[in-house]
Amino acid sequence: MSKQPFTFFAPRGNTLQYLDSLDQKHYIYIFAPSGYGKTITTHMWLERKGVRHAFVSLDEGSDKPGLFCTMLCRAMMQCQPDNRQLAEYATHREFGSAPMEYTLQAINTLREDSRAYIVIDDLHFIGNAEILRFLPVFLRRLPANITVVLLSRREPPETFSELIVKNQMAFVTKEVLCFTRDEIIAFFAQAGFTLSEQQAASIYQATEGWAIGVNAMLLSGREPSTRRLMERHLESFIRTRIWENWEPAVQNFLLQTAFEEDLTTSLCEALTDGADCAPILEGLQRENAFLLAEPNGYFRFHSLFRTFLLHQAAELGEDFRNRQMLRSARWYESEKMFYKAVDRYAQCGDNAGIARCYTKPATERDVFIIDEATTMARKLLKGPLLEEYPFLYSTRGWVAYLDGEAEEMANSFDRYYALFPQIAQQTPGQESTLMLVRCLDYRTPMHELAAQVVQMPFKPPMGPASGTISQNMPLFHRSSRDFSEYAVNDMNAEVSQLKAAIGDLFGAEQDMLEECLKAGLLYEQGDLNEAHRLAISANSRIQDGTAAESRFCAMILLAHVCGALWQFDQVELMFQQIQDMIEQEKAYYLSNNFDAYRFRCRLMDGDEAAAKEWLAECSYKPGDSITFFPLYSFFTTARAYIVLGRYDMAILILDGILDMCSNYQRPLDVIEARILLAICYWKKKRGHQQTAMQHLEQGILLAKPYGYTQVFANEGADLTNMLHRLQNRVVRQDYHGDIPGSFSKMLHLQALSQSHHTKGLTGRQDTRPVKFTEKQLAVMKLMCEGYSYRQIAELTGVKFSTIRSHIELIYKKLDVPNE
Repeated sequence: MSKQPFTFFAPRGNTLQYLDSLDQKHYIYIFAPSGYGKTITTHMWLERKGVRHAFVSLDEGSDKPGLFCTMLCRAMMQCQPDNRQLAEYATHREFGSAPMEYTLQAINTLREDSRAYIVIDDLHFIGNAEILRFLPVFLRRLPANITVVLLSRREPPETFSELIVKNQMAFVTKEVLCFTRDEIIAFFAQAGFTLSEQQAASIYQATEGWAIGVNAMLLSGREPSTRRLMERHLESFIRTRIWENWEPAVQNFLLQTAFEEDLTTSLCEALTDGADCAPILEGLQRENAFLLAEPNGYFRFHSLFRTFLLHQAAELGEDFRNRQMLRSARWYESEKMFYKAVDRYAQCGDNAGIARCYTKPATERDVFIIDEATTMARKLLKGPLLEEYPFLYSTRGWVAYLDGEAEEMANSFDRYYALFPQIAQQTPGQESTLMLVRCLDYRTPMHELAAQVVQMPFKPPMGPASGTISQNMPLFHRSSRDFSEYAVNDMNAEVSQLKAAIGDLFGAEQDMLEECLKAGLLYEQGDLNEAHRLAISANSRIQDGTAAESRFCAMILLAHVCGALWQFDQVELMFQQIQDMIEQEKAYYLSNNFDAYRFRCRLMDGDEAAAKEWLAECSYKPGDSITFFPLYSFFTTARAYIVLGRYDMAILILDGILDMCSNYQRPLDVIEARILLAICYWKKKRGHQQTAMQHLEQGILLAKPYGYTQVFANEGADLTNMLHRLQNRVVRQDYHGDIPGSFSKMLHLQALSQSHHTKGLTGRQDTRPVKFTEKQLAVMKLMCEGYSYRQIAELTGVKFSTIRSHIELIYKKLDVPNE
């Protein structure tokens, strides 16, 4: 291997002592510009302490939740290599589908025994807002025996503010990392150079104690005038003192593997055309030659050394790089890691390879990682590639659908339909994809689609359907599609027709999903007993082979109906069963929406602690683009802001939801958004209550044809005043609107009934009790029954003027303007 192994040590006594003084802190944040020795100083400190530690070395490619969480889990495994339960979560085949949830579950398995350190190096490469919001959550969940050291060129991100305010994080700046004059003298002395105090002061003045500058001056034997010169000497140091000492076979191996960040012995053999790589890898590890061993057989070059290798490889030309990318792509494809294969095929311009990977059936594909899949599709699936392989329009349309881009979705799907005869010949087996696309395309009503399917020349294949059938949303009747069209006519007959047309796509789960659909719509219509019966029946159909996503839809539906029946013990029981199912199936991709649902339940009573907890840990904030995939979480976020009285923030989110769901023809989401907007504007009071009533009326007008009442009853405590005001308006002779008095009365009564069981989103914002006299209560009861002021006076035997005074006082106590 290396003819003259080189060892390096820099005397950093002052800095190491300072780090020792911070050792009681749970988090240490070291930030300074490039070249101040953050990494090597931290390494020296931990080596001197003799404790177990793991480095997470980041670069530009690490800014993806899936990859970032994988690296965190590997670090935890290095800290506790014998923790089998940790390894099970960290390496689970479904990890990529919900990396953050699996990582948090992995944390729960960490033992609180021996001390360990996790170093997250080059944090400045992370700009992904989702990761930056997740990282403080990760830090807070770690046990006290694990200290995290974060290295960055930048100051801490804003998401660390809570840790900073609570004084839980210690800081090390460039002033601490700078070489002192004494350290410069000692550093040069180790290399055989004797410096005077004056020379050390001159070097200090020239470099300002900048570690890489001091090192470059030592290597060059003179004072460099620019940083570029210093960096050139650093690369020169690696080339002359390390690289040139390796045999050609080792150099070739390093160049051929330089383009891959994560390496295995098998991948190395593919990249080196079948060479025996194990001895080379072992030799590099023995020499500590910038090769870091990761858990489960993975290797990774140190980022600085890999930068050097990439510079060396670039000198071999584009053909060399493309050849290595093609070898990498073929290896990933052979390992059924198709998303990585697609990325490598794209980098070497092999469109046929990209298309081949996208044709693989779901049963052969690697774990679905939503952020990687969508990011890759946005980047690749356009222009010439789509025209050459038009079946990819289906994937492009699906990504646009998830992104909330209605126009792009429509264009992609229309192109797919138009070219389907050509697609069917070029890419056999597209029939099931066509059916799923048609089911997703909300522009065609489902009953029309069912009629069209009967006339199609082919029969949809038996299920289960590939991919997600509900986009992992909790309620099936409000998932990939809003199925409200089946609430209008003969529900049983039309749902049966739908099942006959496309039920085979869902295999043995079709009966269960049929009952979930009908139960959900009956729930929205307020037929809670029948909805409860069907929900129980759907749950009884769950079998060992039932997909976790389908189980989730059935179980959350039963909890949803039980909550409306005020069977809260049953709700808690269902929550525990869902959590157990997620744990047993390792289905953590369901955790986001499950958490959103549970928090929604807590928020129904105006729980401010729950609102703050949700906002502290959720990944979606006002100002973020409203996209379809996390829609349910956006609703919960808006509710949390309402509970806290931050109505403008809620309105910002709800306006985005309203816009997208109107385009997507999702009446239930539109109704719910308008109800919540009405609550926001009503609570804003002065000058906004007319806007609140407009939103409420538009929501009611949309709900009436479907007979939807429960969506209003759920917010009953917050709607009673508005619904009462509306009822008084619609029963007047001069009312010319389209809201029937009987329907508004029913909504008002249901809202009053619900208000006895929950306080509502805003119920705890004003805890002062409102007291009414017996006469006022009697008048209120008659008002709720729809009697006019004069009729109330006749029924009670009280003067009309006195009744009017009572009603004005009632409105004043309820903080409702009288019309």
